[in-house]
Amino acid sequence: MDKKTICVDTSVFIDYFRNSAKGDTLLAKLAKEYTIVITAVTNFEIKVGVNKTTEKFWNEVLKNITVLPFGEVESELAVGIFKQLKKENKIIGIQDIFISACCLRNHLPLATLNVKHFERIDKLKIIKIS
Repeated sequence: MDKKTICVDTSVFIDYFRNSAKGDTLLAKLAKEYTIVITAVTNFEIKVGVNKTTEKFWNEVLKNITVLPFGEVESELAVGIFKQLKKENKIIGIQDIFISACCLRNHLPLATLNVKHFERIDKLKIIKIS
């Protein structure tokens, strides 16, 4: 049986990087159940933090992960999300809005350790694995 696809937020990758018990991380648990994809925004967020010491690690982690583009359709969805959040006085970081727009565009749930921010976005399904 094919695995379902899930989009994974930067926070999940950072947790994996920092945790010495990699098998106990959310990313490891998700990889057992889902095909993991990331957004171009997550790819950017991770790679701006890469240095010579961590480059090999991140290249290995990301080498087989599909990166969802952020284009015109996602941009228009992000505008709607931003305006709604601003109207409700619940604004979050622009990167999180962009990631959410990619998930909505691709009809994918999101795995994140930053549930508090992402749960503000209507229709965005957040995966919680304990």
